[in-house]
Amino acid sequence: MDAMRCLVFVVLCGMPTLAAVAAEGTSPAPGRSDPAAAVAPGIYRSDKAGPDSGRLYLILDERRAVLQNEHGKALVAYRMAREPDGLILFRVGKPTAMRVVVRGDGVTVVDGDGKPVFADLFALCPEPPEAIGWQPYDLPETDGDPDRRRAVAAELERRFGLEQRLRGEAIALMGGRMDEATMEKPEVTKKWQEVGAADEDNRAWLSTTLRDSGWIGRKTHGDKAHQAVLLVMLHNVADLRLAATALANMQAEAKRGEIGEASVANLADRFALTMGEPLTYGIQAVGGADGRPIIPIIADTARVDANRKRIGQPPLAKAAAMMEATVVRIDEDGRLAPGGLAKALVARATAPGAEDLARAVSLAKDLEAALARPDVERHPLAHTIADTLVCVRYREGQLPAAAALWQKAMTLAGPKSPEVYRRRLAVAEAGDAAAPLPR
Repeated sequence: MDAMRCLVFVVLCGMPTLAAVAAEGTSPAPGRSDPAAAVAPGIYRSDKAGPDSGRLYLILDERRAVLQNEHGKALVAYRMAREPDGLILFRVGKPTAMRVVVRGDGVTVVDGDGKPVFADLFALCPEPPEAIGWQPYDLPETDGDPDRRRAVAAELERRFGLEQRLRGEAIALMGGRMDEATMEKPEVTKKWQEVGAADEDNRAWLSTTLRDSGWIGRKTHGDKAHQAVLLVMLHNVADLRLAATALANMQAEAKRGEIGEASVANLADRFALTMGEPLTYGIQAVGGADGRPIIPIIADTARVDANRKRIGQPPLAKAAAMMEATVVRIDEDGRLAPGGLAKALVARATAPGAEDLARAVSLAKDLEAALARPDVERHPLAHTIADTLVCVRYREGQLPAAAALWQKAMTLAGPKSPEVYRRRLAVAEAGDAAAPLPR
């Protein structure tokens, strides 16, 4: 209901200008220091080493915070925003209680109580290990010797076959169950440990081989080797530099017409998810707090569906319904999109441009579908969904539909229907779609 509450505030209270919205939360109040301003982008290293992961590395750029172990494996990634009380960390569009603040000669990540989360202190690291970061490796030209290429392809296929056999055995031992009792069975635990060891061995081998012998592509090494690279990478996407290398080379292959876009889509979405970014294809999901899957996508739903259509996938709404998943749209700032769209498109008095209106219409499709559900229609705040939807219909010039929807919003709101609904209804009935919307 967070997005709905945001819409309630926007629709009932109105919003400041877009410039004010953009600036909100980026400057400290008069007389206050700005702890976020002192947090410089860079690579920071923890002051102590853990027993398993060794030293931790916190990488901060202008839009994200990524925590890696000393071997380059991503442990967690967040989008972030610079606000007066620190760099606020976001996950799946929602702000967490964590923020990055200056402490001593470095920075630390603290929770809502101000306690360090990952390490007491991260200090700037001018010379981090080669594995740290997510920039692609600069690979040499693919080995020109056909015999060596065949040997690499054969070894890759052998390794992939072993990993697939172990994974199949582990799944069979689970008997179709994923409850805690099943996962803690000794034989299941042991088998999944074998799978993990095989994955790690494949990751290390592939990383070394690519940097020694160049990219393993479909054109140079064959279909089976190409598929094996893709699936090995899907199981090792937390190695950010290796995953970025594979993604860049596969995208180049797709651009040259050597492989289909569908071969790239899965890895692209998996890598985005690992980096805390929204998806462009919507073919991956994360677990929500209630156990149900969440599909975090870019704000432009139409673009996602166009991407899915090109790779032979059904529309996102249909796929999400089959998965019983919730689709959330993330804007360019890493926040939930509905609130941002409502600020920019629904509550402002002036009409939006064509591009903004197209984005609002995409939002309206979801709102219309939600309002058709009996459980949503019965909700005390359903009238705010109707009001948000009708603002978009009004801007499209659908005045009769807008008038009917405002009547519905008033009915849903009952005796305490906000006066602004009546004023907006009067404007719609007057028949001027260019008139400012009352607030």
